[in-house]
Amino acid sequence: MDRIGYRLPTTLAQKLGDRINSHKKKKTRALQRSLTPHLDCCPERLFAETTKWRPIQCFVSLTENLEANLGGFEVAKGFHRNFDEWAQNRPPTIIEHVENGKKSMTSVPAPCMGEYTHIRPKEDREVMERVLHVPVPAGSAVFWDNRLPHANAYRHDGSSPRVVVYCSFLPDVERNRVYAKNQLNNWRTGRPPRDQWNHMKEDRIDGQDCNIQNYSFTNLGEKLMGIESW
Repeated sequence: MDRIGYRLPTTLAQKLGDRINSHKKKKTRALQRSLTPHLDCCPERLFAETTKWRPIQCFVSLTENLEANLGGFEVAKGFHRNFDEWAQNRPPTIIEHVENGKKSMTSVPAPCMGEYTHIRPKEDREVMERVLHVPVPAGSAVFWDNRLPHANAYRHDGSSPRVVVYCSFLPDVERNRVYAKNQLNNWRTGRPPRDQWNHMKEDRIDGQDCNIQNYSFTNLGEKLMGIESW
């Protein structure tokens, strides 16, 4: 398990955003927005510049989510089958410049930040159109290939938050062994664990505050952390 995620109803997120930003003159933003269609990998460099290899992703749904537009999971089913061909032929991003009344176009590679690639509404329109709602009963586990474009719904028109627990599966390969060693070293030295969703500073954590000194891993935890062998 790597984190817990929740999605507030859109009207509530907007109301809370307005309240929090009521002192600002500019247009307020909702407390929370949807996670638009994206990939959790860089298509052009699938195995480069990553701290770990996470080919299979997963969440366990703690709430019922059977209908569309309730903040639920969406995915382009089967896209991994033609992923390589798409990655090799993906169109670049076209940026339009206007200078002295004259227009010019610049072509740049599609952006990727870390392990996150945004699916562009214009250049990747055909991919966007394949992203559809997936009904998920409460208590279900959903697994997907990291080459699948996925999202949660643009709106949540329901009345209750959607809640999921995200899990990661890291195969026993060298890159992931190094990742596990680094995570163990961070724990032993009182540093916060590093991951793509964690942007905390490198400062040490007080071991007493986070109960590091008194914590004991389970037998499974020791194996996952690389303390003991499988």
